Amino acid sequence: MRPFPPLSPITVAGGATSCQAKWHRRRRAEVIVLPEFFRGSALACINHETARQDSSMTGSGPDIMPDAGPLIPAGFVAGTQIATPDGPRRVEALGPGDAVRATDGRTLPVLWCAETRLRDAPEAARPVRIKPGTFGAREGLFIAPGTLIVVDRRDAALVPAGWLAEGGVPGLRVARGQASPVYHHLLLAEHAVLDTGGVLVTPFYPDAQARQALDPAARRSLHFLMPKLQGAERVSDVTRAYAPPAHPCLSRDEFALLREDAAMIAPVGPEAGAA
Repeated sequence: MRPFPPLSPITVAGGATSCQAKWHRRRRAEVIVLPEFFRGSALACINHETARQDSSMTGSGPDIMPDAGPLIPAGFVAGTQIATPDGPRRVEALGPGDAVRATDGRTLPVLWCAETRLRDAPEAARPVRIKPGTFGAREGLFIAPGTLIVVDRRDAALVPAGWLAEGGVPGLRVARGQASPVYHHLLLAEHAVLDTGGVLVTPFYPDAQARQALDPAARRSLHFLMPKLQGAERVSDVTRAYAPPAHPCLSRDEFALLREDAAMIAPVGPEAGAA
């Protein structure tokens, strides 16, 4: 069978038609299709023996957040500067009712905050250090491995910091010496991209995995605030109970494909207008 070219027209669900897509052959009878944009529909797996060029494809994107490995929700260590209408503030100084400034210019109140305290944490649960100059960082930044960072010059897709460090992206590494980290979590009125010292990230998103990772007291307080989150297992459920994710979240397969194209994972900061 003649191999697929690097780009082929396809039709995806959601009304986007005739987009360009990359076709990646993974195994003997499977091809991964990665649309050139990352807007909801993720990878589609098809049988290369029956697939045809210029064919139409439909299907819904994954309705779960990416499995970031250790169950550590998006969070920041003490001292992380969060953009607010009155200038940067340390994350530990923020609480319910305080306002933060999203990168799209919106002012959003903090609805809920909590901490995750770990002792003798496994390496995969320790903070990820972002070196100054990486992804727009103005100084060194430490974040939870499950914190989603905006990557990709062409579209604001999200990738867990832990994957970037694990994948050897320059400027990120696991802070192995921080065995007992304390992570601060912020839930905003809507999920949004924040400027944390120059790095574009998203705060806590209350999907099922993130809620399960909270300590019981924090989880109870969140469910008391938003009772409709109880039993919300899929992103569509969380969207109805709270809000949709700020941007699409890549799966591990998608991230692996991005790593093959190094130009697609590049430092993105406020000055690049990435959000």
